[in-house]
Amino acid sequence: MGDKVQDQGSRRRAGIALALAVALALGVIVATKIMQDRAARQPVLLPTVEMPMDDSPQCAELVAALPDSLGRLQRAELAEPAPTGAALYRDFTDDRVTVRCGAPVPAQYTTLSRTVEAGDVTWLRVADDTPDLDLVTWFSVGTSPIVAVTGSSDHDDVLPEIAGRMGAGFGAGPEPGPLPLTDLAAPAADGRCEGLLAALPAAIAERDRLGEGDLPEGMTLPPATAAWANADGDAITLRCGVAEPAGYAAMADPANDGDRQLTQVGDIVWFTDAERSSGTTATYFALGRERIVAVHLPVAVSSGVLPELSATIAANLENTAPSEE
Repeated sequence: MGDKVQDQGSRRRAGIALALAVALALGVIVATKIMQDRAARQPVLLPTVEMPMDDSPQCAELVAALPDSLGRLQRAELAEPAPTGAALYRDFTDDRVTVRCGAPVPAQYTTLSRTVEAGDVTWLRVADDTPDLDLVTWFSVGTSPIVAVTGSSDHDDVLPEIAGRMGAGFGAGPEPGPLPLTDLAAPAADGRCEGLLAALPAAIAERDRLGEGDLPEGMTLPPATAAWANADGDAITLRCGVAEPAGYAAMADPANDGDRQLTQVGDIVWFTDAERSSGTTATYFALGRERIVAVHLPVAVSSGVLPELSATIAANLENTAPSEE
């Protein structure tokens, strides 16, 4: 009988020890979760970026209506000076999603764009082309004001939640713009340009060259024009035989600091047209050849694209500036 009592006591102590261990583990988990949530909610300094409609009533209402969490991400307080019309979500690993209301129409939104629907709102997906960087911005091009949501590519699941918080004050979005450079006059587009276009690559910067069958119904490329696009319709365009850019003539004025707009890549001198460029895209003109060539592309891929195009242009168009040979 003594052995039986001793066994019961041992089992009781073991049960108590197990219960204490479980309670301790749960306590550690809960405490860790609380600490992680607090860390995720620490004030975050978000850069102030000028937005055309961030101070609109619609943006104020949206920011106020956004939830405390998006999936596993917690809404963080924005450190001062906090940008208007913005919110940020993150977790303890600093995985984050930013929401900015009142954004400008993205330069990538063209007749080639392939949009997606989420939460009854049309969105344009624009991926950052920086190598090894998984960063995407979704623009609500179906609404006005436009809302920009930035995060890693697997955060597209937050779009319906954000769309559902947009109030009745949000109106219809803008129409897509034309394919870049197609509005340029090309008075010198001729057989020399045809030779250049025939020598251009079938793919560049993870974008495939578009043929007539790849274009939206009713759309055609102007003469002496080539375009490459990815799955989102984010395009690189090239136009041969264009006129000298208006901004190039102004470079003689030292006040314009024009020397900073010229870049030598291989055997080609490129002029950067600031009027046709934005923060994420740029337009370059290849000068000093028998035909002027314009190229519009994302800034992030320019360091890889311009050398390849420079070599092709140099091989197919004669140099008219012998001092550069």
